[in-house]
Amino acid sequence: MKVHTLFEDVRYGLRMLARSPGFTAVVILTLALGIGANTAIFSMVNAVLLKSLPVEKPGELVVLKYSDPQSGQLNEDFSYPMYQAIRDKNASFSGVLARSGVELNVGYGGQSEQLYGELVSGNYFTTLGVQPWLGKLFTDDDDRLPGGHPVAVLSYGYWQRRFAGDPLIVGKQIILNATPMTVLGVTPPGFYGTELARNPGVRVPMMMATVFRPVPANRLENPRHRWMTILARRRPRVSALEAQAAVDVLYRQTLAEELAENSPNLTEHDRKRALGGRIELVAGEQGFAHLRGEMERPLLLLLIVTGIVLLVACANLANLLLARTERRKQEIAVRLAIGAGKGRLIRQWLTESFMLSAMGGFAGILLAAWTKSALVGFLPASYSAKLDVP
Repeated sequence: MKVHTLFEDVRYGLRMLARSPGFTAVVILTLALGIGANTAIFSMVNAVLLKSLPVEKPGELVVLKYSDPQSGQLNEDFSYPMYQAIRDKNASFSGVLARSGVELNVGYGGQSEQLYGELVSGNYFTTLGVQPWLGKLFTDDDDRLPGGHPVAVLSYGYWQRRFAGDPLIVGKQIILNATPMTVLGVTPPGFYGTELARNPGVRVPMMMATVFRPVPANRLENPRHRWMTILARRRPRVSALEAQAAVDVLYRQTLAEELAENSPNLTEHDRKRALGGRIELVAGEQGFAHLRGEMERPLLLLLIVTGIVLLVACANLANLLLARTERRKQEIAVRLAIGAGKGRLIRQWLTESFMLSAMGGFAGILLAAWTKSALVGFLPASYSAKLDVP
């Protein structure tokens, strides 16, 4: 097929579509609605249910949970002493991190604002394999002395929004909950942490919990106060079952020691019941699943509904195209009479269909971007979903 023949088909097709503006508009709108809705919903499904954490080798990560001895329900909040025991005494993990959300009042340049932040262990970034975008990130040396590490790391998005991407922000002080903190660095773009769609603007060392979460005062020593979640990275040659069995033994041993020290008068029956729980490792490549658990069923239902809408739209378009072909019988007969080949006519129809599909697809992508923004608007204000429309 010659190029000039293709151009002729395109020009002729555009003229024919322009002569039927109602038909053209209906087809484009139908395609836009079907494609736009499906693209927007699938973008949400991909981000919430399918996308892995933006970290190094996310498949090696596991979330630690324990079953309640009485109800059997899985929980993921641990005490700091339990975290220390699992971090320091296990042989199955190459790294064990802890994190806990915290509400912060951030002051800088004479202005303050409320912000969701995070207390993280010193090995948080090294365990995840995250490199700094600017400055440096926490290490274990920044998380040793309770209340003794007034340093902070900014997220890339917050650095851009609040500090206009100032490269000189490293080393400057910001005020967090009336406490001066020195900015160490900035995390890379695209890194939102370990909890889907919840992007802490500022992270501070876990040892600063005595400053930012002072009640109870013995938060870092009390084994009964469970307030942090744990994510670990399995060693390459350790299976999930092997790691779970090993950490379960360590969990029970540590819990038994805590009971012996803090509850020496506990009856044998109550002691056995307290030790009846077990550790369970859950795949952590997608991080903590708080939002995922809430949105999985509604999103899948929406995906099914929009899929049905797309099928109905395609069926309606097929009927419209057949009806239009029926109305063009006279035109087809004339073109055949003057020597046009059947192949040329088929090519012409395919060209017109392709142009309609392209225009409808483009309109669908624009609609998907708007629809996605509208869907995100229904999420809680504290969530910041990272959704990209294809």
